[in-house]
Amino acid sequence: MGAAPCRRAPPTAVRRTRYDRMTIQVAGDIAGRGPLSDLPSAAHRRRLQLLLGAVIGGGVLVFVIATVRVLEQPRPEAWRLALAVLLGVLGNAPLLRMRIGHNGSSFNYGEGAVVLLLALLPPAWLFVVSSCAVAATQLASRQPLRKVAFNTGSFVVGLAAAEGIVYVIEPVPLSGDLTWRHLAALVLGLAVFSLFENAAVSAVVAFSQDLSFGDVASRALGVNLVVALANLAAGLCVLVLARWEWHTLLPLPAFLITLVGTYRGYVLATEARDTWQRLEVAGQDLNQLDEDSIADAVLRHAVRLFLADWVELELDAGRGLPVRHYRRDLSATRMPEPADPAADDGVRTPSSATVVALRDPGGEFGALRVGFNGPVKLSDRETQVLANFGRAVTAAVANARLYGELQIEAARKEFEANHDLLTGLANRRLLISAAQDAARRRRIGAVCGMLLLELDHFKKINDALGRSVGDRLLSRLGERLVTAVGSRGIVGRLDGHELAVLLPAVREADLELVSAELQHVLAEPISIESVRLSIEATVGGACLPTDCDTADELLQRADVALALAKASAGSYRRYLAEDDGTSLERLQTAAQLRAALAGDELVVFFQPQLDLSTGTVVGVEALTRWQHPTRGLLGPAEFIPVIEQSELVRPFTLHVLDAAVAQAAAWSRRGTELQVSVNLSARTLLDRQLPDDVATILHRHGVPAQRIVLEITETTMMSELDIVEDVLVGLHALGVELSVDDFGTGYSSLALLQRIAVNEIKVDKSFVLNMNGSSSDRTIVQATVDLGHGLGLRVVAEGVENADVLRAVRRIGCDRAQGYHVSRPMPAAALDLSSGPTSAKRPAVGSPPRPMPDLRYGAGG
Repeated sequence: MGAAPCRRAPPTAVRRTRYDRMTIQVAGDIAGRGPLSDLPSAAHRRRLQLLLGAVIGGGVLVFVIATVRVLEQPRPEAWRLALAVLLGVLGNAPLLRMRIGHNGSSFNYGEGAVVLLLALLPPAWLFVVSSCAVAATQLASRQPLRKVAFNTGSFVVGLAAAEGIVYVIEPVPLSGDLTWRHLAALVLGLAVFSLFENAAVSAVVAFSQDLSFGDVASRALGVNLVVALANLAAGLCVLVLARWEWHTLLPLPAFLITLVGTYRGYVLATEARDTWQRLEVAGQDLNQLDEDSIADAVLRHAVRLFLADWVELELDAGRGLPVRHYRRDLSATRMPEPADPAADDGVRTPSSATVVALRDPGGEFGALRVGFNGPVKLSDRETQVLANFGRAVTAAVANARLYGELQIEAARKEFEANHDLLTGLANRRLLISAAQDAARRRRIGAVCGMLLLELDHFKKINDALGRSVGDRLLSRLGERLVTAVGSRGIVGRLDGHELAVLLPAVREADLELVSAELQHVLAEPISIESVRLSIEATVGGACLPTDCDTADELLQRADVALALAKASAGSYRRYLAEDDGTSLERLQTAAQLRAALAGDELVVFFQPQLDLSTGTVVGVEALTRWQHPTRGLLGPAEFIPVIEQSELVRPFTLHVLDAAVAQAAAWSRRGTELQVSVNLSARTLLDRQLPDDVATILHRHGVPAQRIVLEITETTMMSELDIVEDVLVGLHALGVELSVDDFGTGYSSLALLQRIAVNEIKVDKSFVLNMNGSSSDRTIVQATVDLGHGLGLRVVAEGVENADVLRAVRRIGCDRAQGYHVSRPMPAAALDLSSGPTSAKRPAVGSPPRPMPDLRYGAGG
């Protein structure tokens, strides 16, 4: 058997690892980096050179000595020489070739031919003839000169060793009978020959490829031993039969051909089975969700499947990212092949590679290259395996990318669920979650602090410079806070221009210091579109567990502190229990209000409005009272603030609207057509669903839209004006009338009344009550009436508590009057809707009448 390494390309200057690791080649690794220290050592190079020199030199020496001896000996018979040449050729002609990378391993009749040669010619002629025959066979197969020299020298030296063993034990006669000593000598000689050739070839492979000689020799020994024993047995049989009766050898060629064919089929079938099994294992290993891990598996398995010298995987990352290259190069761990000891032409064997394009429905996205440092052509079976492997790689990468896209989408949705999309800051959900985590991990001596910051006069910036500038300013301020807070906490945005800072572990005494620091950071001038702005903030702070027990309460307590800071015109306020002494009562009240809504404990009273030109009642205002099961009848001051700070705003508003419209329908059925006014809160007007809700209620009771007047305050109109305008436009489109309540106490400009299509303004009772005793109040009322009439609006005077005020508002031109002199709020059944100031058919709250606080929202008053 003969197998020798062929020429390999020099190692590339890339970052490289050993066989069991992947080599990743990226831009920058090629320039300025040489091979690492795990390349073959100088000792291995010297050993390879010594081995090649010893084998080739030994072969030359044997040939020269044999040639000298041949000149002194008679020439053997011609048939012996011809048969010796034939045996030399057959002994080195490959019967079965197997590719190992760019090298080849072949199986032949070497040992069988040697048995016959030892018994066919004298030693000198044996060496000369066999050397020439082997060299001619090697040259005919177009092997490089160095490989020809090594294989010929190895064969001749091994043959000389075998001849020496036979000569020492019992020389084989050229004719005559054979004894057991002859056969034993041949067996031992052939064993030495086979072991020598296996050792020589294994040493060359090990030294040239930086492998362990023991590993290479042990792997080759198993197969070589079987082939050697078969060849030896065949050679001895031929020799014995030829000495006994030569014509018995006539069926031998057919038998050998059949045997070789059977063995070849078995080897190829076994190799095919092993290849498909390895492909199955590779497919399972490719079932990963990370592209780098897939690339590592691709390179490892491609080397094993195709016995390649190097493998490259190129993947187009897409999304504008650069192409990624992965490479595993076994030749990078091998030393360059030494120069031919003989005069070589210096031309290296060209390398070869097979490329498989990786395609998905979107087109080609990469390529897999399997390369060899020599001219290698894959067989049809290997080509099919490579195509299947390429499809497996395509599917694996596609699955990994799909998983990556899903991960990115999930991360995006997770980010959007926990962050404000305008500023990228944490939202309420993330702040609450972080506060809950901080409460569980709270350190001794530290509290979880919450600071709510409301940017002062931010709306003026929006109105003056535009909302886009305001959004950019808000983002820049958020970035400043993030930088200032750093790792101490989390910065978030709640609503509009309200920011929050959560400090998971802060000393309680430092909360005010942090507030001052953040206010200073916000106040530093900032330039946007060549405009320098300086923003101040009002801050409210609270701590957990000092001020509350849960994260939700922490946010609520900080909100209470912020409201108190704004009310007192301060810049910072820390939450104190006495500031919110009704917290427990408020929670209890909120729970009872839910039951009240479900049990119809909230009742609607009505206060008439008098038309001052005709003296008739033309409308009523719906005002809510709570018929508490234990506390009796409660005015709005007892429950409206609780509703304002809870999630009951919408159900409460719809309850009052439904009751008011239902009563309007009942009056209509009795022939009394009245307008019914209902107050709306600021939070209600931020609900874009409100127009649809109102339309549904009107349709359910069959009441025309113009019979309903919805009252809003100036402050409501100024808050989130874009949303409020959309809602009011929708209400106006229904046909309901709109009224501005408490006119004169808000902050609106005159232009605001033109932007919002209202039908009525109500002069606040604080001006009406004292108009007879205060010239300034009278002037304000007169100016308001003139303004309303100038804009084509109806003017209603509130707070008409006596006949003098009633006459005064009639004289200055008010259209309608409302107050206790006209009528107190009372249930619909108790109202006298006849002309003039009405009286109760029965007392509503008690006698004498006592004015209630003016908290009219949806029913205050």
